[in-house]
Amino acid sequence: MGRVMESVRRELGHLPLWVVREGRTRGEARQIAIDRAKAAGYEWIIFVDDDFELNPGWWGDVSKHMEDPGVGLVWGVNYDADESRRRWIQFLYRKGLYERDYVSHLIHAFMIRGGTHDTAIRLKALRKRIPRWLHVYEDWWIKREVERNGYRCVVSLVGGVHYSGGHNYNPRNIASLAWHDVVVMPHRLGGFRRRLKSLLATPLYFAYRFMATRSLTGSLRYALYDRTLYNIASMLYMALGGHEALRRQLLYGDDGVGGAELPQAPQGPLPRRGGQGG
Repeated sequence: MGRVMESVRRELGHLPLWVVREGRTRGEARQIAIDRAKAAGYEWIIFVDDDFELNPGWWGDVSKHMEDPGVGLVWGVNYDADESRRRWIQFLYRKGLYERDYVSHLIHAFMIRGGTHDTAIRLKALRKRIPRWLHVYEDWWIKREVERNGYRCVVSLVGGVHYSGGHNYNPRNIASLAWHDVVVMPHRLGGFRRRLKSLLATPLYFAYRFMATRSLTGSLRYALYDRTLYNIASMLYMALGGHEALRRQLLYGDDGVGGAELPQAPQGPLPRRGGQGG
């Protein structure tokens, strides 16, 4: 965390800094920080995750966007410290198998599901409270809330370096990610049959991934966690059902909480990634 804090002090040292350790979920923790910032009378809050190093010039670029009264959120591109994903996407792009290069892919992912790696948010744009049970996709909820209240979300290309890695990949984390995907973004999963096809295509994905990255460990991890365990968990949660009430509460609830108890979703540290597409 040393490099992260150094970058925060370099770029944001002139601003008040809080380290939030409370909260059972990411959604709850971020709401705690938002409540503190609102109580203190601030106009903006900036989130920097503990595995994200801000690039030099981050504040200079982001602060320019913050001057626009129509902007409610500024997100910096999350360039990966691990080269595997960049090599994989660029490989697919060069072969004509994917329509976006690496940077365009990162921006497109943000436009679909948001991001809070390094994000400045206008507090007036957050009128409702983040659902307490959101341990994944609280960033999607924040982006949606900002846009629903009439503000724009913009991207800063300066961004920073994201140090997420395979140390967070284990069966419990993958199960938690799959559960949140089934509840929050079922349309991206494509249904049971699409998940089954994706599972059966795992050997092909492994071969392409290894060809692109030349990383045996990374390719095996991708095949085991991103493809095999994720697809199995997704299909199991789809078969169990019972997520409609939570989804309605998430999309249409008065305060996003409704006083309900936290759902019994798998918890724990999570891989930093969005919904599945393949």
